[in-house]
Amino acid sequence: MTELVRLADDVHALESHLRVAPGFHLPIRSTLLGVGSGELMVISPLRMDDALAARVSALGRVTHLVSPNKFHHLFVGDAAARWPDARVHLAGGLPAKLGKLGRAVPPHVALPEGMPRDVQAIPVEGMPALDETLFFHAPSRTLVVTDLVFHVLGPTQGLLTGLILRMVGAHQKLAQGLELRFMVRDREATRQSLERVMALDFTRLVMAHGVVVEVDAKERLRAALRFMLTAPPRRQLRA
Repeated sequence: MTELVRLADDVHALESHLRVAPGFHLPIRSTLLGVGSGELMVISPLRMDDALAARVSALGRVTHLVSPNKFHHLFVGDAAARWPDARVHLAGGLPAKLGKLGRAVPPHVALPEGMPRDVQAIPVEGMPALDETLFFHAPSRTLVVTDLVFHVLGPTQGLLTGLILRMVGAHQKLAQGLELRFMVRDREATRQSLERVMALDFTRLVMAHGVVVEVDAKERLRAALRFMLTAPPRRQLRA
């Protein structure tokens, strides 16, 4: 069952559970941001029936639909059909992936272009396999990430979920899955992207998988991203 919850002024979420694989289930969140003049931005749309979609529309006119990386795209096509006047934003490498999967690619702009007012989009460079963009909602001082970090706490669903989270170092804590390290192709580019993120004035951290962080969000995120924020210096070529 998907629930609509309020996180802050102009920040809501659709929260549900995702069966990633047999025995492996994760909490999943779509973040809804008020972006001025009664408009709404939906990041990582989830499956919605008519009743739930009506509740979303009651929050504001849906004008932006976002697939923030190469993995969170399953329902953006359905959302685009439901709200045909909304602008669709796709991760840069996603159209090619959808094409290979034989799925229709809706008319769109490539992230980070075309952001509404009040939202700053920051691509995480150097990780083309993930191709994730983060979003800073200035009015609420909220940073929205997708798969960059996990924060799955408490009882989990699925027989393998706890084991898998332990294996990737993200069990019962705010952490980055170890598998993301293998996606990094340019650690310095990734580090520079994340330093730009850490310079933002956010006090709340919202992720796609796990519990929202409302206290010490910046300090805790910096600790979780320690590997990516400590890239070794590039070697200087000798003349």
